Amino acid sequence: MKRKVISALLACTLLAGSAVPALAAGETAAGQTPAGIGAEAPALKVRQMGVLAVKKAVQEDNSTVRILRKNASAIEDAAGGSSFGSASVSPGAAYSELADTLEKILESGTLDGDTKKAYEAQITALRGNAENMNLSVSVQYQSALAMLSQLDDQAYQLRRQADSIANQMAMAAQNLLYTMETLDCQMESLKNGIATLDRNLAVMKVQRSRGMIGQLQLDTVENQRVQLVNSQQTLANMREQIGLSLSQLCGLDADTLVEPSTLIMPYEGELDRINAKTGLENAKKNSFDIWSRRVSLRAAQNVYDKNISGTAEAVKAAEDQLAVTQESVETAYATVIQNMKDSRVSLTAAQNALTQAQDDLRLASVKYKLGTMSRLSYQSAEDAVKTAEINVRLAELTVAQNYTACQWAEQGVLTLPTGV
Repeated sequence: MKRKVISALLACTLLAGSAVPALAAGETAAGQTPAGIGAEAPALKVRQMGVLAVKKAVQEDNSTVRILRKNASAIEDAAGGSSFGSASVSPGAAYSELADTLEKILESGTLDGDTKKAYEAQITALRGNAENMNLSVSVQYQSALAMLSQLDDQAYQLRRQADSIANQMAMAAQNLLYTMETLDCQMESLKNGIATLDRNLAVMKVQRSRGMIGQLQLDTVENQRVQLVNSQQTLANMREQIGLSLSQLCGLDADTLVEPSTLIMPYEGELDRINAKTGLENAKKNSFDIWSRRVSLRAAQNVYDKNISGTAEAVKAAEDQLAVTQESVETAYATVIQNMKDSRVSLTAAQNALTQAQDDLRLASVKYKLGTMSRLSYQSAEDAVKTAEINVRLAELTVAQNYTACQWAEQGVLTLPTGV
Protein backbone atom coordinates (compact mmCIF):
# COMPACT_ATOMS: atom_id res chain seq x y z
CA MET A 1 0.00 0.00 0.00
CA LYS A 2 1.23 3.47 -0.81
CA ARG A 3 2.39 5.78 1.95
CA LYS A 4 -0.56 8.14 1.46
CA VAL A 5 -2.95 5.24 2.12
CA ILE A 6 -1.18 4.34 5.36
CA SER A 7 -1.23 8.00 6.41
CA ALA A 8 -4.92 8.17 5.66
CA LEU A 9 -5.59 5.09 7.78
CA LEU A 10 -3.68 6.62 10.67
CA ALA A 11 -5.50 9.92 10.29
CA CYS A 12 -8.89 8.21 10.22
CA THR A 13 -8.05 6.29 13.35
CA LEU A 14 -6.71 9.31 15.24
CA LEU A 15 -9.50 11.66 14.17
CA ALA A 16 -12.41 9.26 14.65
CA GLY A 17 -15.40 10.50 16.66
CA SER A 18 -14.84 10.90 20.35
CA ALA A 19 -18.41 10.41 21.60
CA VAL A 20 -18.38 8.63 24.94
CA PRO A 21 -21.20 6.24 25.89
CA ALA A 22 -22.54 5.99 29.40
CA LEU A 23 -20.80 3.66 31.84
CA ALA A 24 -22.07 1.23 34.40
CA ALA A 25 -22.11 2.42 37.98
CA GLY A 26 -18.90 2.07 39.95
CA GLU A 27 -16.37 2.52 37.13
CA THR A 28 -13.34 4.72 37.71
CA ALA A 29 -13.66 8.34 36.56
CA ALA A 30 -10.72 10.09 34.86
CA GLY A 31 -12.44 13.42 34.39
CA GLN A 32 -15.72 14.95 33.27
CA THR A 33 -16.66 17.34 30.49
CA PRO A 34 -19.89 19.25 29.80
CA ALA A 35 -22.49 17.09 28.07
CA GLY A 36 -25.26 19.70 27.99
CA ILE A 37 -26.81 22.41 30.11
CA GLY A 38 -26.84 21.27 33.72
CA ALA A 39 -25.41 17.87 32.80
CA GLU A 40 -22.01 16.20 32.83
CA ALA A 41 -20.52 13.66 30.46
CA PRO A 42 -20.19 10.13 31.80
CA ALA A 43 -16.90 9.23 33.43
CA LEU A 44 -14.09 7.58 31.50
CA LYS A 45 -12.33 4.37 32.37
CA VAL A 46 -8.57 4.73 32.73
CA ARG A 47 -5.99 2.23 31.50
CA GLN A 48 -2.28 2.74 32.04
CA MET A 49 -0.03 1.50 29.23
CA GLY A 50 3.65 1.70 28.35
CA VAL A 51 5.39 1.69 24.97
CA LEU A 52 5.48 -2.11 24.74
CA ALA A 53 1.85 -2.49 25.83
CA VAL A 54 0.50 -0.08 23.21
CA LYS A 55 2.62 -1.73 20.53
CA LYS A 56 1.16 -5.14 21.35
CA ALA A 57 -2.39 -3.78 21.56
CA VAL A 58 -2.23 -2.03 18.18
CA GLN A 59 -0.69 -5.00 16.40
CA GLU A 60 -3.22 -7.44 17.81
CA ASP A 61 -6.43 -5.50 18.50
CA ASN A 62 -6.60 -2.55 16.10
CA SER A 63 -9.74 -2.94 13.98
CA THR A 64 -8.11 -1.97 10.66
CA VAL A 65 -5.28 -4.44 11.14
CA ARG A 66 -7.67 -7.19 12.19
CA ILE A 67 -9.79 -6.68 9.05
CA LEU A 68 -6.78 -6.84 6.75
CA ARG A 69 -5.53 -10.03 8.38
CA LYS A 70 -9.00 -11.53 8.29
CA ASN A 71 -9.18 -10.81 4.57
CA ALA A 72 -5.83 -12.50 3.99
CA SER A 73 -7.01 -15.55 5.92
CA ALA A 74 -10.24 -15.64 3.89
CA ILE A 75 -8.27 -15.76 0.64
CA GLU A 76 -5.96 -18.45 1.98
CA ASP A 77 -8.88 -20.55 3.22
CA ALA A 78 -10.76 -20.21 -0.06
CA ALA A 79 -7.74 -21.08 -2.17
CA GLY A 80 -6.54 -23.89 0.08
CA GLY A 81 -10.01 -25.38 0.53
CA SER A 82 -10.82 -25.63 -3.17
CA SER A 83 -10.10 -29.07 -4.68
CA PHE A 84 -10.19 -28.60 -8.42
CA GLY A 85 -9.06 -32.16 -9.07
CA SER A 86 -11.90 -33.64 -7.05
CA ALA A 87 -15.01 -35.01 -8.75
CA SER A 88 -17.15 -33.75 -5.86
CA VAL A 89 -16.48 -30.08 -6.61
CA SER A 90 -16.79 -28.76 -10.15
CA PRO A 91 -14.36 -26.10 -11.40
CA GLY A 92 -17.26 -23.72 -11.99
CA ALA A 93 -18.50 -24.02 -8.41
CA ALA A 94 -15.01 -23.49 -7.03
CA TYR A 95 -14.52 -20.38 -9.15
CA SER A 96 -17.82 -19.00 -7.91
CA GLU A 97 -16.80 -19.62 -4.31
CA LEU A 98 -13.55 -17.71 -4.78
CA ALA A 99 -15.38 -14.87 -6.54
CA ASP A 100 -17.84 -14.64 -3.64
CA THR A 101 -14.95 -14.44 -1.16
CA LEU A 102 -13.24 -11.63 -3.07
CA GLU A 103 -16.51 -9.69 -3.36
CA LYS A 104 -16.98 -9.82 0.41
CA ILE A 105 -13.49 -8.39 0.86
CA LEU A 106 -14.27 -5.58 -1.58
CA GLU A 107 -17.49 -4.81 0.30
CA SER A 108 -15.51 -4.35 3.52
CA GLY A 109 -14.05 -1.17 1.99
CA THR A 110 -10.46 -1.82 3.14
CA LEU A 111 -8.98 -1.95 -0.37
CA ASP A 112 -8.47 0.89 -2.82
CA GLY A 113 -6.52 1.99 -5.87
CA ASP A 114 -4.66 -0.62 -7.91
CA THR A 115 -5.35 -3.37 -5.36
CA LYS A 116 -9.11 -2.82 -5.66
CA LYS A 117 -8.94 -2.83 -9.46
CA ALA A 118 -6.96 -6.07 -9.40
CA TYR A 119 -9.58 -7.71 -7.20
CA GLU A 120 -12.39 -6.55 -9.48
CA ALA A 121 -10.62 -7.92 -12.54
CA GLN A 122 -10.08 -11.26 -10.84
CA ILE A 123 -13.74 -11.47 -9.84
CA THR A 124 -14.73 -10.90 -13.45
CA ALA A 125 -12.30 -13.59 -14.58
CA LEU A 126 -13.57 -16.02 -11.96
CA ARG A 127 -17.20 -15.42 -12.94
CA GLY A 128 -16.30 -15.91 -16.58
CA ASN A 129 -14.57 -19.19 -15.87
CA ALA A 130 -17.56 -20.39 -13.88
CA GLU A 131 -19.89 -19.68 -16.80
CA ASN A 132 -17.62 -20.90 -19.55
CA MET A 133 -17.97 -24.61 -18.84
CA ASN A 134 -17.49 -25.62 -22.49
CA LEU A 135 -13.74 -25.43 -21.92
CA SER A 136 -11.96 -28.72 -21.42
CA VAL A 137 -11.38 -29.92 -17.87
CA SER A 138 -7.65 -29.87 -18.51
CA VAL A 139 -7.65 -26.21 -19.51
CA GLN A 140 -9.82 -25.30 -16.55
CA TYR A 141 -7.54 -27.18 -14.21
CA GLN A 142 -4.44 -25.33 -15.41
CA SER A 143 -6.27 -22.02 -15.21
CA ALA A 144 -7.39 -22.84 -11.69
CA LEU A 145 -3.85 -23.60 -10.59
CA ALA A 146 -2.67 -20.27 -11.99
CA MET A 147 -5.51 -18.46 -10.24
CA LEU A 148 -4.74 -20.19 -6.95
CA SER A 149 -1.11 -19.17 -7.26
CA GLN A 150 -2.17 -15.55 -7.76
CA LEU A 151 -4.48 -15.72 -4.77
CA ASP A 152 -1.71 -17.14 -2.61
CA ASP A 153 0.52 -14.26 -3.68
CA GLN A 154 -2.19 -11.75 -2.89
CA ALA A 155 -2.83 -13.27 0.51
CA TYR A 156 0.89 -12.97 1.28
CA GLN A 157 0.97 -9.39 0.06
CA LEU A 158 -2.09 -8.56 2.15
CA ARG A 159 -0.41 -10.00 5.23
CA ARG A 160 2.72 -7.95 4.55
CA GLN A 161 0.52 -4.90 4.09
CA ALA A 162 -1.29 -5.58 7.36
CA ASP A 163 2.03 -5.96 9.19
CA SER A 164 3.30 -2.70 7.71
CA ILE A 165 0.16 -0.80 8.70
CA ALA A 166 0.23 -2.38 12.17
CA ASN A 167 3.83 -1.25 12.65
CA GLN A 168 3.10 2.28 11.44
CA MET A 169 0.14 2.54 13.80
CA ALA A 170 2.10 1.06 16.70
CA MET A 171 4.87 3.62 16.18
CA ALA A 172 2.26 6.40 16.05
CA ALA A 173 0.71 5.10 19.28
CA GLN A 174 4.06 5.09 21.05
CA ASN A 175 4.71 8.64 19.85
CA LEU A 176 1.37 9.67 21.35
CA LEU A 177 2.52 8.31 24.71
CA TYR A 178 5.66 10.45 24.49
CA THR A 179 3.52 13.43 23.50
CA MET A 180 1.33 12.98 26.59
CA GLU A 181 4.42 12.90 28.81
CA THR A 182 5.73 16.01 27.07
CA LEU A 183 2.44 17.80 27.70
CA ASP A 184 2.71 16.84 31.38
CA CYS A 185 6.08 18.59 31.52
CA GLN A 186 4.72 21.64 29.77
CA MET A 187 1.78 21.83 32.16
CA GLU A 188 4.16 21.53 35.11
CA SER A 189 6.18 24.40 33.66
CA LEU A 190 3.02 26.50 33.35
CA LYS A 191 2.11 25.63 36.94
CA ASN A 192 5.49 26.90 38.12
CA GLY A 193 5.05 30.04 36.03
CA ILE A 194 1.68 30.71 37.62
CA ALA A 195 3.16 30.28 41.10
CA THR A 196 5.90 32.76 40.23
CA LEU A 197 3.37 35.30 38.96
CA ASP A 198 1.28 34.86 42.11
CA ARG A 199 4.28 35.79 44.24
CA ASN A 200 5.02 38.79 42.06
CA LEU A 201 1.38 39.86 42.06
CA ALA A 202 1.28 39.82 45.86
CA VAL A 203 4.18 42.26 45.92
CA MET A 204 2.80 44.38 43.10
CA LYS A 205 -0.58 44.76 44.77
CA VAL A 206 1.15 46.20 47.84
CA GLN A 207 3.21 48.47 45.58
CA ARG A 208 0.06 49.58 43.78
CA SER A 209 -1.71 50.38 47.04
CA ARG A 210 1.19 52.65 47.94
CA GLY A 211 1.31 54.31 44.51
CA MET A 212 4.68 52.82 43.62
CA ILE A 213 3.45 51.34 40.32
CA GLY A 214 0.62 52.10 37.94
CA GLN A 215 -2.57 50.09 37.44
CA LEU A 216 -1.47 49.19 33.90
CA GLN A 217 1.57 47.33 35.22
CA LEU A 218 -0.57 45.33 37.61
CA ASP A 219 -3.18 44.59 34.94
CA THR A 220 -0.48 43.39 32.52
CA VAL A 221 0.82 40.78 34.96
CA GLU A 222 -2.70 39.69 35.90
CA ASN A 223 -3.49 39.20 32.22
CA GLN A 224 -0.34 37.15 31.86
CA ARG A 225 -1.56 34.89 34.65
CA VAL A 226 -4.95 34.45 32.94
CA GLN A 227 -3.19 33.47 29.72
CA LEU A 228 -1.07 30.88 31.53
CA VAL A 229 -4.15 29.37 33.19
CA ASN A 230 -5.92 29.20 29.82
CA SER A 231 -2.88 27.59 28.22
CA GLN A 232 -2.76 25.04 31.01
CA GLN A 233 -6.41 24.10 30.37
CA THR A 234 -5.82 23.90 26.63
CA LEU A 235 -2.95 21.46 27.16
CA ALA A 236 -5.07 19.40 29.55
CA ASN A 237 -7.86 19.14 26.97
CA MET A 238 -5.39 18.24 24.26
CA ARG A 239 -3.87 15.56 26.44
CA GLU A 240 -7.26 13.97 27.11
CA GLN A 241 -8.09 13.87 23.40
CA ILE A 242 -4.76 12.19 22.70
CA GLY A 243 -5.54 9.60 25.36
CA LEU A 244 -8.88 8.86 23.70
CA SER A 245 -7.29 8.64 20.23
CA LEU A 246 -4.66 6.32 21.64
CA SER A 247 -7.41 4.13 23.06
CA GLN A 248 -8.95 3.78 19.59
CA LEU A 249 -5.60 2.90 18.05
CA CYS A 250 -5.21 0.15 20.65
CA GLY A 251 -8.65 -1.25 19.88
CA LEU A 252 -10.06 -0.38 23.30
CA ASP A 253 -13.59 0.73 24.14
CA ALA A 254 -14.54 4.29 23.19
CA ASP A 255 -15.08 5.17 26.87
CA THR A 256 -11.50 4.22 27.81
CA LEU A 257 -8.77 6.80 28.34
CA VAL A 258 -5.18 5.60 27.99
CA GLU A 259 -2.68 7.05 30.46
CA PRO A 260 1.07 6.53 30.04
CA SER A 261 2.75 4.37 32.64
CA THR A 262 6.32 5.24 33.64
CA LEU A 263 8.40 5.61 30.49
CA ILE A 264 11.84 4.14 31.12
CA MET A 265 14.98 5.76 29.71
CA PRO A 266 17.27 3.47 27.67
CA TYR A 267 20.67 2.74 29.19
CA GLU A 268 23.74 4.48 27.87
CA GLY A 269 25.03 1.11 26.70
CA GLU A 270 21.89 0.60 24.62
CA LEU A 271 22.34 4.01 23.02
CA ASP A 272 26.02 3.35 22.34
CA ARG A 273 25.22 0.05 20.61
CA ILE A 274 23.25 1.78 17.83
CA ASN A 275 25.16 1.00 14.63
CA ALA A 276 24.19 3.25 11.74
CA LYS A 277 25.65 1.00 9.04
CA THR A 278 24.06 -2.22 10.24
CA GLY A 279 20.85 -0.40 11.06
CA LEU A 280 20.55 0.96 7.51
CA GLU A 281 21.08 -2.50 6.04
CA ASN A 282 18.30 -3.87 8.24
CA ALA A 283 16.04 -0.92 7.43
CA LYS A 284 16.35 -1.52 3.69
CA LYS A 285 15.94 -5.27 4.08
CA ASN A 286 12.79 -4.94 6.22
CA SER A 287 11.21 -1.96 4.45
CA PHE A 288 7.71 -2.73 3.18
CA ASP A 289 7.99 0.18 0.75
CA ILE A 290 11.12 -1.25 -0.89
CA TRP A 291 9.61 -4.75 -0.95
CA SER A 292 6.44 -3.40 -2.56
CA ARG A 293 8.45 -1.61 -5.25
CA ARG A 294 10.35 -4.81 -5.99
CA VAL A 295 7.07 -6.69 -6.37
CA SER A 296 5.93 -4.06 -8.88
CA LEU A 297 9.23 -4.36 -10.75
CA ARG A 298 8.94 -8.15 -10.98
CA ALA A 299 5.37 -7.81 -12.24
CA ALA A 300 6.54 -5.40 -14.97
CA GLN A 301 9.42 -7.70 -15.91
CA ASN A 302 7.10 -10.70 -16.16
CA VAL A 303 5.03 -9.06 -18.91
CA TYR A 304 7.96 -7.40 -20.69
CA ASP A 305 8.09 -8.04 -24.40
CA LYS A 306 10.22 -5.96 -26.72
CA ASN A 307 7.57 -6.34 -29.40
CA ILE A 308 4.77 -4.96 -27.20
CA SER A 309 4.57 -1.19 -26.86
CA GLY A 310 4.81 0.20 -23.34
CA THR A 311 6.23 -2.85 -21.57
CA ALA A 312 9.82 -1.58 -21.68
CA GLU A 313 8.70 1.80 -20.36
CA ALA A 314 6.80 0.06 -17.53
CA VAL A 315 9.94 -1.79 -16.47
CA LYS A 316 11.99 1.43 -16.54
CA ALA A 317 9.35 3.27 -14.49
CA ALA A 318 9.30 0.47 -11.89
CA GLU A 319 13.11 0.55 -11.69
CA ASP A 320 13.06 4.32 -11.16
CA GLN A 321 10.39 4.04 -8.44
CA LEU A 322 12.44 1.41 -6.65
CA ALA A 323 15.55 3.60 -6.80
CA VAL A 324 13.65 6.62 -5.44
CA THR A 325 12.18 4.57 -2.59
CA GLN A 326 15.58 3.14 -1.65
CA GLU A 327 17.07 6.63 -1.59
CA SER A 328 14.16 7.90 0.53
CA VAL A 329 14.67 5.08 3.04
CA GLU A 330 18.37 5.93 3.28
CA THR A 331 17.60 9.63 3.83
CA ALA A 332 14.89 8.91 6.40
CA TYR A 333 17.17 6.55 8.31
CA ALA A 334 20.00 9.12 8.32
CA THR A 335 17.56 11.65 9.81
CA VAL A 336 16.58 9.21 12.57
CA ILE A 337 20.23 8.61 13.46
CA GLN A 338 21.03 12.33 13.46
CA ASN A 339 18.03 13.05 15.69
CA MET A 340 19.32 10.42 18.10
CA LYS A 341 22.76 12.04 18.23
CA ASP A 342 21.36 15.56 18.63
CA SER A 343 19.02 14.53 21.44
CA ARG A 344 21.90 13.01 23.43
CA VAL A 345 23.84 16.26 23.10
CA SER A 346 20.78 18.23 24.24
CA LEU A 347 20.32 15.92 27.22
CA THR A 348 23.91 16.46 28.33
CA ALA A 349 23.43 20.24 28.05
CA ALA A 350 20.21 20.06 30.08
CA GLN A 351 21.89 17.98 32.78
CA ASN A 352 24.77 20.47 32.98
CA ALA A 353 22.28 23.34 33.27
CA LEU A 354 20.52 21.53 36.11
CA THR A 355 23.82 21.02 37.94
CA GLN A 356 24.58 24.73 37.60
CA ALA A 357 21.11 25.71 38.82
CA GLN A 358 21.49 23.44 41.85
CA ASP A 359 24.88 25.00 42.65
CA ASP A 360 23.34 28.46 42.35
CA LEU A 361 20.53 27.47 44.69
CA ARG A 362 22.97 26.22 47.32
CA LEU A 363 24.82 29.55 47.16
CA ALA A 364 21.52 31.45 47.30
CA SER A 365 20.51 29.43 50.36
CA VAL A 366 23.64 30.56 52.20
CA LYS A 367 23.12 34.19 51.22
CA TYR A 368 19.45 34.07 52.22
CA LYS A 369 20.30 32.69 55.65
CA LEU A 370 22.90 35.41 56.09
CA GLY A 371 20.37 38.06 55.13
CA THR A 372 22.26 39.24 52.05
CA MET A 373 19.60 38.00 49.60
CA SER A 374 15.90 38.75 49.46
CA ARG A 375 13.27 36.04 49.71
CA LEU A 376 12.09 36.73 46.16
CA SER A 377 15.61 36.31 44.80
CA TYR A 378 15.97 33.02 46.70
CA GLN A 379 12.65 31.81 45.32
CA SER A 380 13.82 32.72 41.83
CA ALA A 381 16.80 30.42 42.35
CA GLU A 382 14.37 27.66 43.38
CA ASP A 383 12.32 28.30 40.24
CA ALA A 384 15.45 27.99 38.12
CA VAL A 385 16.07 24.51 39.55
CA LYS A 386 12.49 23.45 38.86
CA THR A 387 12.75 24.71 35.29
CA ALA A 388 16.06 22.90 34.78
CA GLU A 389 14.57 19.66 36.14
CA ILE A 390 11.67 19.91 33.68
CA ASN A 391 14.10 20.56 30.84
CA VAL A 392 16.06 17.44 31.76
CA ARG A 393 12.88 15.37 31.75
CA LEU A 394 11.92 16.79 28.35
CA ALA A 395 15.39 15.98 27.01
CA GLU A 396 15.14 12.43 28.41
CA LEU A 397 11.79 11.94 26.70
CA THR A 398 13.27 13.10 23.41
CA VAL A 399 16.15 10.65 23.75
CA ALA A 400 13.77 7.80 24.59
CA GLN A 401 11.51 8.66 21.67
CA ASN A 402 14.42 8.84 19.25
CA TYR A 403 15.74 5.52 20.54
CA THR A 404 12.33 3.98 19.87
CA ALA A 405 12.44 5.50 16.38
CA CYS A 406 15.83 3.85 15.80
CA GLN A 407 14.40 0.48 16.79
CA TRP A 408 11.48 0.92 14.42
CA ALA A 409 13.78 2.10 11.65
CA GLU A 410 15.76 -1.14 11.81
CA GLN A 411 12.47 -2.96 11.29
CA GLY A 412 11.92 -0.90 8.15
CA VAL A 413 9.33 1.40 9.72
CA LEU A 414 10.21 4.92 8.60
CA THR A 415 8.30 8.05 7.67
CA LEU A 416 8.94 8.65 3.99
CA PRO A 417 7.94 11.73 1.94
CA THR A 418 4.36 11.72 0.62
CA GLY A 419 4.12 10.00 -2.75
CA VAL A 420 7.14 7.73 -2.32
